[in-house]
Amino acid sequence: MGGKQGPQHPRTPRRRFDIMSRYWTFLLVLVRVILPLKAEETSACPADCACLEPQHHILCSNASLTSVPSILAEGTLELRLDYNNLTSLDTGAFLGLSQLSALHLSYCGLRNIQPGTFEDLHSLEYLHLDNNLLESLEEGTFRNLSRLLYLHLENNKLTFLGPDVFQPMDKLSALYLSHNLLTELSNQTFNDLPQLRWLYLNNNLLSNISIKAFAGPRRLRKLSLEANNLTSVPRALRQASSLQSLRLSSNPIRQLGSFGRKLRSLTELYLDELGLQEVSSTSFAGMRRLRTLSLRGNQLEILSLPLLGAQTELLLSRNPWRCDCRLLWLYVHLQVMKSKVSQGEALCSTPTALAGQRLLNVELQKLTCPAFGSHLTTAAPYKVPTYSATTAKRTPPQVMETPKTTTRTTIVSLATKATQPPPVQHPVPASNAVPERWDPCLAELISKVAVRPKGEGALMVTWSTIGEHDQVEVRYSTGEAVQVLWVTGELAEVELNQLHMDTDYKVCIIPLSKHVAQCTNPNPTQCAMSHTSGWGGHIQPVHMQPTPSHSALGTGVAVAVLILVLVALVLAGAYKLRSRQAGFQRHFDEDGFESERYNPDPYKLDGVYESNEEDRKIFVTAASQWSTEDEDKLDCRLATSPTVLSTPRYVTL
Repeated sequence: MGGKQGPQHPRTPRRRFDIMSRYWTFLLVLVRVILPLKAEETSACPADCACLEPQHHILCSNASLTSVPSILAEGTLELRLDYNNLTSLDTGAFLGLSQLSALHLSYCGLRNIQPGTFEDLHSLEYLHLDNNLLESLEEGTFRNLSRLLYLHLENNKLTFLGPDVFQPMDKLSALYLSHNLLTELSNQTFNDLPQLRWLYLNNNLLSNISIKAFAGPRRLRKLSLEANNLTSVPRALRQASSLQSLRLSSNPIRQLGSFGRKLRSLTELYLDELGLQEVSSTSFAGMRRLRTLSLRGNQLEILSLPLLGAQTELLLSRNPWRCDCRLLWLYVHLQVMKSKVSQGEALCSTPTALAGQRLLNVELQKLTCPAFGSHLTTAAPYKVPTYSATTAKRTPPQVMETPKTTTRTTIVSLATKATQPPPVQHPVPASNAVPERWDPCLAELISKVAVRPKGEGALMVTWSTIGEHDQVEVRYSTGEAVQVLWVTGELAEVELNQLHMDTDYKVCIIPLSKHVAQCTNPNPTQCAMSHTSGWGGHIQPVHMQPTPSHSALGTGVAVAVLILVLVALVLAGAYKLRSRQAGFQRHFDEDGFESERYNPDPYKLDGVYESNEEDRKIFVTAASQWSTEDEDKLDCRLATSPTVLSTPRYVTL
């Protein structure tokens, strides 16, 4: 045994040595393979560039590059190549950068981008191509950029956008095209940008916008068309129903047309420096959420927008406001919005007595027609009357002969008015005429009122409205009592039921406003007459004389019914009295003290009557909440209804 084990001891250390030798040899081979790879990866940073390895950013701004570097790490997340001399980008310039999320190519002098240049940038979200010399974009330029969110193309020389330039960009949220040379927009330009939120087209040469140019972006929120060549409000805006901010300033739009019925989400509207001389009272009808309306730098002398929300802030500086009675609406509106009016808004230009003053600070009694501080008349020349020394009688003044077609306007100061001879009365020209009194009935918004009978004691009323006024008051009367029905909704019709039969009714339609109570005499165009069908209350129907047998049978039935009713009333009274006593006794015994008896509902009278939730509701009339908007806080104070009208009922269509 001992002889066999002796030779095995020297072999064990040798085997261990062989195993360790092989292990270290393997490690040495790995080191020789990995180190060159690591060195190659480290050397992937291009010359004259800075590479931030933890952030995976490559910064090559202002590096005097004439082409895109060919060695770029595949895991790069942001690449900055701005302020270089890259006049052209070829197909495949960014191969292998599938994880790149931001690419900056601003101020590179780019003139041409080949289709497919960015096709490997599947993860790109931010692309900056602004401040270059691009004149056109070919189809396929932005191929495979399905995740792009922001595209900057401002400050280039683009003159045209093809219909399929932005076709694959399904997630694009912001598109910047300002400061280019675009002259028109076609229907297909933005059709394939369903997620577009912001679109900037200001400072171009746009004069023609197709009617469906903005139909594709269904969620467009901000649109800037400032500083273009538009001569009217584009009809394409009627397709942008989700628009919240619209800028049309610095366009030659001299007359403000309709904005359509769909801009109900609009909160900001800028119409500065358009040269506007007049704004229609219905121009902004339907814009219930409008919070800022800017009309700065126009030629407006008067302004009355009764359909504008009471919470809309007006920016009105740099307009030649004529502070007279025609600015009463604006004066009241500014008083309501006094906390939001800046110091330089709405300065009076005329009359001279109020020039330079803020309309907000002018005393209300000075807003008169003719304007405060002047007296406007038209008179022919005259001579000062002479008196005879002997008779002390005044001779008639000698009027100078003037052509019949010549008139003269004389402005007499209030200070010297008493010393001047009385002017000859002539018709006042239309330009100096006192404007008509404002109509609280808003008759200009209602037309085509029609009333026709429908069944017995019912009338069908239809009408048409101008603008988007969908809240009206329907007044119907027989000549004595006046009934009121308030209708809300877009359908311009309503059915009146439970009317007197065979009776003449006068029906009037009045748009709801905070002044509806002042409308006591609606315009005839707002009213219509009709006659209800059926038997009237004053006409008794003719019946046949009953036979004796029928009379006896009827009397017997009536007596039997009367007896049954009396028995039922006696039983019901006895049961109620017993139940009340039992309930009182139960509460008294359980609580122990009469003062601590439980009252389940304080609105009940002695716990007898059942509660009616509808009777406890407080209804607020539309007149009391007219000054607030849909999303504003509701004023829960009870409104004062007209004294001549009955309590209105509500109908929502």
